[in-house]
Amino acid sequence: MEGNLKVFAMTNIAKDDFLRLKAVLPSWNLFDEEFTSCEVGMIKPELGYYQYVLREANLDDPSSVIFVDDKIANVVAARSFGIHGIVYDSAEMLMRRLRNQLFDPIARACEFMRANARNHVTQVEDGPMFRDVFSQFLIHTVLQDASIISLSPGEASTTQIEQDLQQAKQRAKQWNYFAGPPVGTTAKFPADVDDTAMALLAFSPPASSANAVLDTFLANRHSRDGLVQTYFDKSRPRVCAVVLVNVCRVFYHYNRGEDIQHELQYVRHILSNRACLEGTAMYLGTEPFLYFLSCLVQDNLNMPEVQSLREPLASALRERVGRGGDSFRIASRALACQAMGVWVDPDISDLKELQLCDGGWEIGWVCRYGRTQKRIGSRAPWSTAVCYSKYWEHEA
Repeated sequence: MEGNLKVFAMTNIAKDDFLRLKAVLPSWNLFDEEFTSCEVGMIKPELGYYQYVLREANLDDPSSVIFVDDKIANVVAARSFGIHGIVYDSAEMLMRRLRNQLFDPIARACEFMRANARNHVTQVEDGPMFRDVFSQFLIHTVLQDASIISLSPGEASTTQIEQDLQQAKQRAKQWNYFAGPPVGTTAKFPADVDDTAMALLAFSPPASSANAVLDTFLANRHSRDGLVQTYFDKSRPRVCAVVLVNVCRVFYHYNRGEDIQHELQYVRHILSNRACLEGTAMYLGTEPFLYFLSCLVQDNLNMPEVQSLREPLASALRERVGRGGDSFRIASRALACQAMGVWVDPDISDLKELQLCDGGWEIGWVCRYGRTQKRIGSRAPWSTAVCYSKYWEHEA
C-alpha cells in the first residue's frame, strides 16, 4: 500500500486486562495506535466511541476506513458513519475480503492469469484434473493472447504448444473437448460442433479453410428435426440449445447466416419460452445460453433477424440479475447483461466477493458428463479472463 495504510486497535477492555494483554501478546508494532474503552470512557457500539477514534486518528473521510469486528452490532454502528464494515468469521475469509477491498481486482486477475499461463486446467467433480480446449478457446476469444493458453497435452514442449496454436490460426479442423486423452468418459471421444465452433471463433482461420468444416456441420443435421447435432458421431444423436447458439455464432462469423436460419428460429423459441432455465443435458444453468446468445447479438449489429433477439434477451437477463451462483454463472450473466445494457451491479459485487487471495476465482461448474452426470469445471479461468478484460470497465 506504499505506506498509506494505517492500522488502529479499537477494543472494549478494562485497564488491567489491557496491560496484561500487551505484556503477553507480541507484535504490537502492527498497530499505529490503540484506542481502549477504559481510556475513552465509552464502549462499542456507542457512537461517540467511533466519533472519538475518527477524530483522534485524523480520519476525515470515513469511507476510507475499514472496520473489522466479530460482533455484528459493532459493525452496524461503524457502517452508520459510512465506514466499510467487515464481520470477522475466520482469518482466511478476512484476508480475502481485505484484499478484495484494498487491491485492484483487474490487476490481481491479470497476475493470476500470467502466473498460471498455459496451465489453466479443468476438474471433474470429485475427480482428477485434466486439460481441455474449450476453456482455452473461451479465454482466447476474450483476450486474444495466445501466451496464456495451451491446446496441447500437459507433457507438450513449448515448441509443440506454439506449433499447435499456430495451426489453429491457419487451418480449420474438427475438435473434441480434450487436449489429450479423454478423462471420465469413453476411451475414444468424438469431435463435436461446439468445440469446433469455439475454435473457429477464437482463432478465425481463413474462410477458405473454415467453410469446408462448416459444411460438415450442415451434413450433421438430425434426420427428422433438421437441427445440427452436437457430435460428429452417428452413435451419439444429441441436440443442445446452447451448442446451437454457438453454431449460429460461427456461421454468422463467416457470413453464412442464411445457412442456419432453422437453428436460429429454434434458439428464438428456446429464449421466448425460457426452455433452458435449468440448463441442458450438457450445460449447467441458463447462463451459458444467455451469455453465448449475447455474443451472437453483439457481434451482428447489422443483421435484423439477430437483432430482433436483443429485447427478449435483455428481458430474460433482467429476470436473472442477482440470482447468485458460482463464478462461472455470475460472470457469464454479468457479461451478457453488460453487452445488452442491463443493470447488473449486484452480480458485479457478488463476483468481486468470490475473488480469492491469489487473484483467481473459486471453481465454476460449466458442464457435465452425460452418463455419470459428474460436473466439469475449473477455477474459472475464463471468468478471470472476462473480468479483467471487460468486467469493471464502467468503474475505471
